[in-house]
Amino acid sequence: MALIEKGLKYRTHLVNIANGEQYQDWFLKINPRGEVPVIQDGENIVPDSLRIINYLEDKYTGESHARLIPTDESADIIEKHNHFHTIIHELPADVITIGSFYHTEFVRSPKLPFIYPVRRHMKTVTAKSLAKLKTLLEKGHEAGETLKLKIEFLEKLEATIKDKEAFSKVLETVDRVLDEVEQQLWDNQGRGLRHIITNPGDWEGYFFASYSLGNLCLLFY
Repeated sequence: MALIEKGLKYRTHLVNIANGEQYQDWFLKINPRGEVPVIQDGENIVPDSLRIINYLEDKYTGESHARLIPTDESADIIEKHNHFHTIIHELPADVITIGSFYHTEFVRSPKLPFIYPVRRHMKTVTAKSLAKLKTLLEKGHEAGETLKLKIEFLEKLEATIKDKEAFSKVLETVDRVLDEVEQQLWDNQGRGLRHIITNPGDWEGYFFASYSLGNLCLLFY
């Protein structure tokens, strides 16, 4: 979406994370943490959605490329934008998604593609990923130190996902964030504005904050 907003040409390569493709050797050479998304721009390889957007914003500027982040606006606009992006971006997407597969009492009516067979399969992904990474580490993979950190992260993630109380606390945090976002949107609507962060008279607003919110909403579809 950021590439589209910037008006940049690109090619996509889909990585099947449900089947562990992100831990195959070809992908680990691109991103040793085995995480998506990641972009390759010439010789530059940039992982993580936040870093990608910052990279695109820094490199592709000017009238032909839309701004994603406010940099030359009032301090109030910049501070508010950074605040909303931070509280949304820091919500643990993996916990929210996979945790709902374990704690079905928090789920009303699952929709495609996350119906029961898919949910059952996805519950095993973290465990399989851990086993795969530990095997790679035992074989002396060149990205060993990075794999150790990833294994520690996945072990903590799995513990949180399976713990109902920990998962419930994550959902409480989500509720607080969404309450704050909703209040901001209501305030903006009263002024004829449609984005989380925007300037009066600027109908399009700043894509970055809206992008973060859109990704969050997809988790609850």
